[in-house]
Amino acid sequence: MKNILNSLFPWLAVTTLLSLQGCENEEGTAIHSRDTVSFEIDAGGARATETTFETGDAIGVYAAVRMSSAPATLKTSGNYADNKRFVWNGSQFVADGDANEIAAGYETDYYAYYPYREDMGNPLDYDFSIQGDQREGITLSDFMYAANRSGTTDKVITLAFSHRLSRLQVTYTPEAGEALSGVTIQRAKATANINLGTGTANTLGATSDIRMYNDGGTFTAVIPAQDRDADGTFLTLLFADGTKKDYTLTAKKEFLAGHTTVIPFMGKELQYTFTVSPETIGSGYSVSIR
Repeated sequence: MKNILNSLFPWLAVTTLLSLQGCENEEGTAIHSRDTVSFEIDAGGARATETTFETGDAIGVYAAVRMSSAPATLKTSGNYADNKRFVWNGSQFVADGDANEIAAGYETDYYAYYPYREDMGNPLDYDFSIQGDQREGITLSDFMYAANRSGTTDKVITLAFSHRLSRLQVTYTPEAGEALSGVTIQRAKATANINLGTGTANTLGATSDIRMYNDGGTFTAVIPAQDRDADGTFLTLLFADGTKKDYTLTAKKEFLAGHTTVIPFMGKELQYTFTVSPETIGSGYSVSIR
């Protein structure tokens, strides 16, 4: 018996070693035995910039496994995957480390949003607030949503994002010696209540002033969808010489989700006209002048 054990144990040791080595590649990096999902972007969907996501952009992903042929219901917590962080690598969104991986192979519905928020507690009732100072860019305020409810078992999942807030652009044609240096939206509603199960973004009542992003002379900001009455200052224009001009709406205006409203100004007297461009602006935003 001893001779049998002596001859058996070395074989077991070699077998165990080979099994462990089978979980590594040639460089010694662990290879996962399960298939995990990644996400590609539908060609017609929205992007974080005008044309694309940028490397390192992060989305949050929820997943719900189907129990029947009907779409799975997203729950407040305890889903198949809850707020997993996926980052753009230049061609796909991939899991940000092992802890964020989602195993493929089950009939699953996916719900995703941008930008990623670590504090996303209840995906059916989350208050998303835009940045009050958007002078460095609008992307972190530009809430986008996508859902794939096909019950797919694929490893590469297609998502078509859409903008859930509204975009405002201000252009200014200066007179001689003028230079517009900043634009502020006064008293804008700044928070939307998000339901990832339905994709709705319901605007809440709290307001704040929003400083707009200067994109080559066009000032841009993202705000939740809202109506503005013709009472009080709507926009404040700041000029390079330190002077300010206030603009008040002449009639009630509606700023719609997924739309861009363009307000062009001309000259020191703040003469303005509304113009409509037929093309889509901003990869998912369409022009809305009202």
